[in-house]
Amino acid sequence: PRRTVEAQYESLKNEIDSLKSSLTVAEKTVTEKLILSVQAKKQQFDKEFLHCSNWISGKSESLPRIQLTISDSEDLSLIDQQVKCLADLCCEIDQWQSTVENVKQLGRDLTEQSGQLDARPVSQQNVQELVTSLAIRYDYLKADAAQNLATGKRYFSQKYVTACRDFERRRRHICEWIEGTLSKIGDLSYQFEDRRLDAIENSMAEDGERWLNSALKAGTRIPARLQSTSGVEPHPEIQRQLEELMDHWDVLNSAVNQVRANAQAEQPSQQSDDTAMSRKFLQCAHVPDRELPRHSEDAIKCLLVCEVLVGLKWTCNDINDEIDLSMVQGRAAILFTRVGIPQHRWRRR
Repeated sequence: PRRTVEAQYESLKNEIDSLKSSLTVAEKTVTEKLILSVQAKKQQFDKEFLHCSNWISGKSESLPRIQLTISDSEDLSLIDQQVKCLADLCCEIDQWQSTVENVKQLGRDLTEQSGQLDARPVSQQNVQELVTSLAIRYDYLKADAAQNLATGKRYFSQKYVTACRDFERRRRHICEWIEGTLSKIGDLSYQFEDRRLDAIENSMAEDGERWLNSALKAGTRIPARLQSTSGVEPHPEIQRQLEELMDHWDVLNSAVNQVRANAQAEQPSQQSDDTAMSRKFLQCAHVPDRELPRHSEDAIKCLLVCEVLVGLKWTCNDINDEIDLSMVQGRAAILFTRVGIPQHRWRRR
């Protein structure tokens, strides 16, 4: 029996040693696998962390540029576009939250697995600091983008409203000026005066075109369609009002051209009337018939000046031999002398 017991003891001891050896191998294998797992997870963590960190850095750098473009620009379309960029960025940041949470979870898993090893290949403190830093940067980026978006919307809204008011003010001014000028042109249709038409044309060239271009510039800088969701209602009448403004200006130009054309068409008839008037006037002044052609043009000038001086409306029917010219002879004497007609030729006998 003793030999049997010793044999059994040796057999049991061998089995225990074999089991210990197997356990040692198993422990080593598990440790090696855990180390490999930690290393693999560390590589994944580093990759995801770097990708997320670089993305946050890039977006953090783009925010000041967008905000600077908005604050420095007077182009409403560009401001609207940049506000839309901010809105898109805020949506993108929200979508990246799951990526940031994934990196944070990888960091926690890595810290937990690394803590199971006696010889820790990864610094738990370093991983925790990286995760905390990433979370803080992401939260700051999210808050900063939201604040910039709110500021951009408010700034664009103020600019848009101001631009619309400025356009409306300029549009009304030029429209009222065009209406007033058309009224003056209408008066010329009944009583044409070349100097008044010249004054209208000069005013159109000097003031009208400047006011028109100013209104058109103010209107064209207002975008009819908005890209951003800034809460601003787009001005639906901008394009129509710009077209109407150009139509009004074309009507004004056409009216001026028509009056000028009518005046030129009537000029030969007017010249004939002026010649008859001057002849009658010279006859009243007792200018000999043989000298009428030489003094006819001068007499026309005198007639026009005398009309202004005494406030009379001379017409061909008004002038006849019975008219008393004493009221204009004093002034006409100076005028005739200047044009070279001797006093004894025109003075009444």
